[in-house]
Amino acid sequence: MTIPVLVRHMKHLLHNATWEEVAVVLGIDSKLLWSIRNVPGYRVSKRTRESILQSYKSRLQIPLPKWALCWRETLIELKARPGIGELRRFLDYSEGLLVLEPADPVGALIYSYMRMLVELTKALSHNKNSGWYDGPKNWKKFLRLAELQGVRGMILLNSLDADDTKLTDEEKAIVGWLRPIIFINWVQAIVEQQKLHYRRTRESVKKLLVDKQVIQVLKKALEANPYSWQLAYNGVELASFIEDAESAHWFYERLVELDVGFSSFDYCPGEVVAISKEPGMAFFRLRYAHLDKPLPSKGEKGE
Repeated sequence: MTIPVLVRHMKHLLHNATWEEVAVVLGIDSKLLWSIRNVPGYRVSKRTRESILQSYKSRLQIPLPKWALCWRETLIELKARPGIGELRRFLDYSEGLLVLEPADPVGALIYSYMRMLVELTKALSHNKNSGWYDGPKNWKKFLRLAELQGVRGMILLNSLDADDTKLTDEEKAIVGWLRPIIFINWVQAIVEQQKLHYRRTRESVKKLLVDKQVIQVLKKALEANPYSWQLAYNGVELASFIEDAESAHWFYERLVELDVGFSSFDYCPGEVVAISKEPGMAFFRLRYAHLDKPLPSKGEKGE
């Protein structure tokens, strides 16, 4: 999660406290917090970033077992630096942990979610390093494996829906949280295959997105998870892919509301490429070129 999104979510987690109160909880100056929220691409020091992250993690509640939550947090932190050796070592370690699928269906669902993230990260977080898992040929295969894990996850979701009376409230929360995430990551695996001209044509992917009502699903997911900037980013890309200008603009507005850095198409928060570099957003860039604003000078950095 980007720092601007994080501080906005923190305000929500504090039951819409004032920004001055949020600054106190985060342990930072209110002027610095203002810059984080309002200056596109504003960068904070490593010390400040760690302080904010620790305060945020202590209040964030995601319905996953603690071990899975710790795993997820580590993966997200490492993905912000794609292609590094530490990320690859973590992925290799994770594959060793995820050898056997648990017997219980909720555990199996968490397993599929984690396996999907591992395969997607192997496929996409290479930072154009041709030595990353032996290059593009294998990246394509990882996308296919991620797609298959998505299918497995959706099969498990269907079976859990058919017999949800046996689930505890905790298990129901896990299922509800994972449902849109598994679907969206499944779609991403398919779209990324098409970009690499692997197994999918542009026309077949556009048809799938329309038939599965992916844009509507994404909008509902974002409304239910309003601080998930990745959902908004993916929405811009997928709506652009099917040339739905109105929906692309809707997602983009949500994205800029969360992180003003995205008011520049050149903004790159680390986990995804800049809008200006994403081929799937070409339609959006052309239609809404007037929305692109330059980032402040790179030298602007906070405490």
